[in-house]
Amino acid sequence: MRFQVTCLAALMLLVTGCEAAESNKRTPRPTHFRHHAFSAECGNTRSCKVLYANRYQVEELEGGPISPLREGVIKSARHGQLGIRNFPDPAVVSWQSLDGEKHEAEIDIGSIFKDRVVIHADPVELVEDDSVNGEPMVLLVVDDRTVRVYMQSMVYLKKAAGRSDEVYKARHDSVLAYSKTY
Repeated sequence: MRFQVTCLAALMLLVTGCEAAESNKRTPRPTHFRHHAFSAECGNTRSCKVLYANRYQVEELEGGPISPLREGVIKSARHGQLGIRNFPDPAVVSWQSLDGEKHEAEIDIGSIFKDRVVIHADPVELVEDDSVNGEPMVLLVVDDRTVRVYMQSMVYLKKAAGRSDEVYKARHDSVLAYSKTY
C-alpha cells in the first residue's frame, strides 16, 4: 500500500510538473529594430530619382537607357545605405513611367514600419527570439508605374526549414510591406 501511495504521489508530481512547464512557456517575441539599411532600385522607367535620408539612393536622369528591373533584386538588394536611425523624412520618389507620364510620390517608410518590428515570411512562433542578423534592409523598388517597399532580413529559425536533411536554421527573407500603382 505504501508503494502504491508513493507511486501515485510521484505520478501526480510528474503530471503537475509537466503542466507547470507547459504554462511557463513564453509567448514568442517579435524582433524590434532601431536602425535599418536602405536601398532603392528602378526598372522599366525613363528616369528615376529616390531621395531618402538626405541622400540620392538612385539618380537616373531623363534621356538615359530604359532598363528592365534587375533580376533577383527582390531577393537581395545589391547595395544600400547602412545605419539609418529610425526614421528620417519620407522617401521622395520622382520618375517617368514607360508611357512617358511623370510621377512624384512621398513614401513614408516610418509609417509603413511604425511598429519597428522586423517582418519575415515565417510565423513569429517559428523564429528564435531576437534572432535577426544585423539591421534589416528596407528596399524601395520602382517598376514602371508601381512602387513597392520590401523588408529584407536574415532570421534564425527554431528548427531547420525545408528538406529533412537541411541543417541551416537561418533564412534570408524579402517580404512585401507596401505597394501602390500610380
